[in-house]
Amino acid sequence: YKYPKAITLASSYNTIASSFNPSSQGGYIRTGVEMSNDGTKFFNISEYSTNHVYEYDLSTAFDLSTATVAAADSFDPPQTYGADIKFNPDGTRMWIATTSNNRMYQYDLSTPFDVSTRGSAGLFDPSITVHGFAVVNKGNTMFTQGYSSSTSTTLTKFTLTTPYDITGTVTNNGGIILSSSTIGVTDVRGYGGDWSEDGKQFIMGTISGTNDLFTINFATAYDLTSTKTYNVASTNGKPGGVKVVDNGTKMIWGDENAQTYRLF
Repeated sequence: YKYPKAITLASSYNTIASSFNPSSQGGYIRTGVEMSNDGTKFFNISEYSTNHVYEYDLSTAFDLSTATVAAADSFDPPQTYGADIKFNPDGTRMWIATTSNNRMYQYDLSTPFDVSTRGSAGLFDPSITVHGFAVVNKGNTMFTQGYSSSTSTTLTKFTLTTPYDITGTVTNNGGIILSSSTIGVTDVRGYGGDWSEDGKQFIMGTISGTNDLFTINFATAYDLTSTKTYNVASTNGKPGGVKVVDNGTKMIWGDENAQTYRLF
């Protein structure tokens, strides 16, 4: 259940299942969010994150209101602007994208989903400003969200020669422009997005506008050039990084308006 089998948007998102306000952090919590497969650990970085990855224990699985800080691990090497955070399925590898130097970092964890046990960083240079990414397709494929403007983001596909390893041979397979006018939203500056397990759906937040969430539905799995349709949904906030969890039944994001992490 690392990735949901399907992502079906409701017409709107106004009823919050649980939330918490991370008072230990600064503002701009619109960036990366991640969760362990069993829902007992939650992770985030924020755009002005004081150089930290935050790890929270949830005493009730998938209930953000039960979160307590477990670790606040400094980036190594130090970076000011965090964009996205992801783990491999078993929690033994973590990736971070930063916008202060447009780099992506890979860390091995000796204890799964425990950021305090990470080793030294490996590096991947995407040659673009990455606001979000996902390592999918059994670790053989990576997608990045390359920021251009509020109305234009490039979704790029990469092939990984060694599964779940962005420090090895990585081949750029080209990308497509996500245009706000084509999708039907006012803003496409969202940070971390997510994919369905079958590779035919991509979901992203927009951090501004009325229609704040959208999915792209691809006719062919992981094929950016295949026929596409779009669905949009409104929210009661401004979602940044989006993570679909619990086999596709729940969704997490950081609300830019309320500076609160919310689960729907």
